[in-house]
Amino acid sequence: MQGNEESFIGPSWSEADEALRSAERLQAGSRRMVMGQAAGSQMVVWGGVWALGYTEAQFLPLAAASVVWLLLMLVAGLVGALLRRGREVSSGWEARFGRGWWALLLGSFAIVAIVEPTSAQVILLVLGALWGIGFVLYALVAGDVPLVVLGAAVVVLAPTLRILIPQWSLLCFGVLAGGSMMGFGLWRSRVLR
Repeated sequence: MQGNEESFIGPSWSEADEALRSAERLQAGSRRMVMGQAAGSQMVVWGGVWALGYTEAQFLPLAAASVVWLLLMLVAGLVGALLRRGREVSSGWEARFGRGWWALLLGSFAIVAIVEPTSAQVILLVLGALWGIGFVLYALVAGDVPLVVLGAAVVVLAPTLRILIPQWSLLCFGVLAGGSMMGFGLWRSRVLR
């Protein structure tokens, strides 16, 4: 037994340390690339949906606004899938996060059912804040501080607008939250290339 231990020659402590640092750099670069994909083009697309969806909801009757929202979400889902196609880097945890986003989407319908009957304005602002919380939770797990800030701003913005300017809160939320998401996505796409 002792002869086997002496015949094994492994890396020195400094070689092992350098190998670990190299692996950590590679992992950090991969995480930046994945976060750039997740929060870059997707944020631009969904920020556009929010900007258009909340703005039209300010001015259209609920039935028409709901149809427009549904169409916007379908188009955004298709565009998002096309943008991801062939460019996605996967480290394994993306599928779990994807399931988390689906859970949040389905949970959104439960929230709507719970708060009924109330105005469409309140429902849409509650959903906006809920998705802001989703951004924060995703970003905390992914270690994405800028996305935590964006998500927290969205969460704070919804009730602030509802309190300060209730008659224009949907329009302002769409412009500010959706515009911030689009700006964040453009910034993220350029910074993390």
